[in-house]
Amino acid sequence: MVVDPATSRRLIESFMRDAAAAGSYNVGGPVRLSGGATAYQFFTDATHHDHVHVGFTD
Repeated sequence: MVVDPATSRRLIESFMRDAAAAGSYNVGGPVRLSGGATAYQFFTDATHHDHVHVGFTD
């Protein structure tokens, strides 16, 4: 497990938004966020309930 269940939602959301601000084209994690540069920039699903996915292109 990467994201401990005791980790505050605020910290997870902040990390996910910071990743998007750093240029990630998609950020998945245990919480659903609104906003983002595209409709699919933020996502959540059963696979990402315990970690944050940050995708970048080169």
